[in-house]
Amino acid sequence: MQTADLHNRRESARLIVDITREFPGEVRLLTLGPLSNLIVAADFDRELSRHLHSLVVLGGSVQHGGDVTAASEFNIWSDSQAARAVCGLPVHRTLVPLDVSGSPVLTFEDVDTLCSFIGNGTPDKFVSGLLRFALRAYRRHLALEGIPLHAVAALCGGRGGSFSNRKRHSRYRDIRRTDSRNDGRRPPPGQHGKTQL
Repeated sequence: MQTADLHNRRESARLIVDITREFPGEVRLLTLGPLSNLIVAADFDRELSRHLHSLVVLGGSVQHGGDVTAASEFNIWSDSQAARAVCGLPVHRTLVPLDVSGSPVLTFEDVDTLCSFIGNGTPDKFVSGLLRFALRAYRRHLALEGIPLHAVAALCGGRGGSFSNRKRHSRYRDIRRTDSRNDGRRPPPGQHGKTQL
């Protein structure tokens, strides 16, 4: 049996470190899953935060509620210690919570339109079938009338200033640590980055 070769044989955390060292200050890291690899990378390289341009995190929920429990979003819930540690990294972060990422949806009409542009070859039929299957699965199992485009929303959220003047339209808030070392007070300057919602 033939198997596909890996694009990159380095483990994820090591790859993050290597790329940020190779291109210091240029890498805007987009996380689409749990934050475990990012924290392992930060353990490999204590200067990782200085090498990163910024971080875009698909995760959390502000008012929407969770997707794993009533209040917990999967990417944060699955490794909450890593999520807490990421919030403590001194790097500019953009959080894209479920409230935002669940909004763009590929509807039945959208899929019909997309499928009308897809050809008749075997890969084309596979993609069309997969899209239609996903729509039925979301409707049947999650009572949703479309496919949420979480990753697309996160990617758009991390684009920088290309959609609007972010300095004027964005809300910033400081992340406060709530551990015993500082009793929930604001950390000293330089010990955390800004988080953009």
